[in-house]
Amino acid sequence: MVAIRFNVREGKRLFSIVGAGDIPAKILSYFSASILVLEVGTINLLWVSIIFFMGVYLLLRSRRHQAVEATDDMMSGSAASSHAAPVHTHPVKKVIGHYFHNSLIFSIALWFLISYCVMLIIDYTFLAEIKVFEASRRQLASFIALFFGFGRILAVLFELLFSSRLVARLGLTNALLIPPVLLFLLNIYVLTSGEAFLKYLYVFGGMVLVAEALRYTLQEPVVLVLFQPLDPHARLRGHAIAKGYTLPVALFLVGLFLEIYLRLQGELFVDTASWLILVLMVAWAGSVFLIRKVYHTTLVSVLQKGFFTGTRLFLQNPAVNEMLVEKAGSSKPQEVIHSLNLLERSGYNDIYRLLLKNLKCPRPEVKEYVLTRIIENNMVGALPLVKEQLENLTEPTLKPLLIKTQYFLEKNNGGIKDLQHLEPEYRKEAMIGLMLHKEQVEPWVIQELTRMAQGDTSEKLIALNIIAELGDKAYEHLVAALLQDTQPKIYSRAIEVAGRSKYFSLFKQVTEVAEKTGAYRSLHRTMLFYGDPIYKEEYIMKGDLPEPLVNLLCKTAGMAKGLNSTLFLESALKRYPAKTQQIVEALWEKKAIISIGSKDILNTWVNRKLDQSELKMEYYLNLAQDGAAILLQEALYSEIHQDIQTILKALALYYDQPRIERVIELYKQGYKYKLSNAVEMLELLIPDKHFKDLDKLIEFTQDVKHKQLSRGPSEDISESEIVKDILQRNNAGCSAWTKAVACYLIPRLQDIDFPLEVLRETDGKEDHLFSETKNYVLSMLS
Repeated sequence: MVAIRFNVREGKRLFSIVGAGDIPAKILSYFSASILVLEVGTINLLWVSIIFFMGVYLLLRSRRHQAVEATDDMMSGSAASSHAAPVHTHPVKKVIGHYFHNSLIFSIALWFLISYCVMLIIDYTFLAEIKVFEASRRQLASFIALFFGFGRILAVLFELLFSSRLVARLGLTNALLIPPVLLFLLNIYVLTSGEAFLKYLYVFGGMVLVAEALRYTLQEPVVLVLFQPLDPHARLRGHAIAKGYTLPVALFLVGLFLEIYLRLQGELFVDTASWLILVLMVAWAGSVFLIRKVYHTTLVSVLQKGFFTGTRLFLQNPAVNEMLVEKAGSSKPQEVIHSLNLLERSGYNDIYRLLLKNLKCPRPEVKEYVLTRIIENNMVGALPLVKEQLENLTEPTLKPLLIKTQYFLEKNNGGIKDLQHLEPEYRKEAMIGLMLHKEQVEPWVIQELTRMAQGDTSEKLIALNIIAELGDKAYEHLVAALLQDTQPKIYSRAIEVAGRSKYFSLFKQVTEVAEKTGAYRSLHRTMLFYGDPIYKEEYIMKGDLPEPLVNLLCKTAGMAKGLNSTLFLESALKRYPAKTQQIVEALWEKKAIISIGSKDILNTWVNRKLDQSELKMEYYLNLAQDGAAILLQEALYSEIHQDIQTILKALALYYDQPRIERVIELYKQGYKYKLSNAVEMLELLIPDKHFKDLDKLIEFTQDVKHKQLSRGPSEDISESEIVKDILQRNNAGCSAWTKAVACYLIPRLQDIDFPLEVLRETDGKEDHLFSETKNYVLSMLS
């Protein structure tokens, strides 16, 4: 019902919810039966079942959904043919294809059949043993109801505690081995116990509970998930066969066997039942390996055909192709583009005609998509239609792309004279169209590009834009020449084009130009284009690099994916200790796995950072007595808040990264109760020496945030001493912003004889912000 009424994604989410009603329903029914049987008798319990069946029938009738009727019609009409079983020539495959639709449904149905047979024989043996101990039918019925009721409670507990974890750890098919393995071990215990083990009742009772608990919480949900690669109709058939048809067949086979065996032997002894169960369980476990093999084959087949995309979107299905062709004429541009894309991917035979038809579409988005596909597929036959679109142009924004397409399809017709009448913007597109053929580019086109690279500013920019779009190694020498240009527009654009076109041999020249001209913004963009390979030792310069370049390299390394950028950041930890915080951010951003040597460096840095943060906290507490220093307090609090996150990121690099990242996330959110849980988890993840200091800092920030700060006994530090320490020694490692704020407070401190020599004693390596603030303060005091 879920597979019919809802689509694939909805059904996948709702199946477990709809199926969850099974276990509590059986718990209620078993416990109710143990009470009702004493009042109405065993036979009359059937009338209770009949009443509930009638209620279900009325409920289904009132809730009948239009999707059900549609599915019935499709299965009986033309749609059924599109989902018909594939034709097989082998006799066995022919039978499987006819009755089971495919091998996956057959293997899962076989697994269900064997499992039901095992469980029915276990149930029979258990009930036969119970009859020896129970005096009357009512007592027997009451005991069975209570026993199976407790079995369902056990199933609920297993579902809550173990089910999803086991499936996640073992995988879908491996999880199916759990029931046969557990029952196999219990059965071996029965067979090896000998005559000394007299009461088989308890073991078989345990087997019944295990089988029932695992059946509803593990087996059936996992098996039904295995049907997901199939289309909805095949999945519906699989559900019906596996859960509906196999149980009656198993009941018939086990009943027939017991009937014949009991007539011949008179009684089924426990050891005989155990040997029979043992054989069936070997076959049961063997069917799991069959499912694994067929499931893998089905997945490969499905991924090749383009399933897994929605309720009815199966690209090899003729009915779907018809629907997509219809959507290609929609008034919604996105629907048209998506349909054309899927039809092309599916190998639709008439895709070229459909693309050309949509080139006349009034929507510019659709036209733009069609033109890109014409170029990609080299559709020479589209040239007359492209020219017609240019002559009857209604959307000026499409003209550049139309010109590029025209010149791409014409190749070399017209020559250089044909380009001269074009405006610069359109000339660029025409050149790109001519040069997209790469190996077949005419010499005069290359000569024209070279001439443009030596022309005026506008022509040089056009030449760079052409090279950027082509990305061909053949034009690297032109970019190298333009890097030497004296105009900022030209060399900045040349820096970016070198990275976009992956001209690695130009990287040294690019960095020299950026360093010389200060074009670090362009260098940042080109570094992102270069990516991880640019961090190889052959490209990164040896020795000390300029500070702006180091900052840029560290920042972009955090955005690159690969080993080279990680190795660069690890070497930077040793070469540039002052940049450790920035390097930590970059390593954490790319979730790097670092070496033992880097972990030792970070461990030392974390210890120092914790000490500095505690000193900042001490400054804050001493400044709390003076309301005039609130700006400095806020700056210190902000630094402590940031230090906590940076320290956690450093710890995440060499402890449990996913969990510490979760702690960082909860700390940023700031919810008090969630944060307390996160701190408890953090205590289990990091050493005690780090946790105690970090916990103190986190508690401090929360107290400040919730205005619950209380200053304990500590050494008093005057405001002048705090400012002097921040500006002169900076033992707390304060940032340039905090130093600037401290400097800003100096005029107010003149009333308490603040030594102005502090400002004059600062070293020459000053941040621009701090330098400007210092000059302002000195001018105010003079």
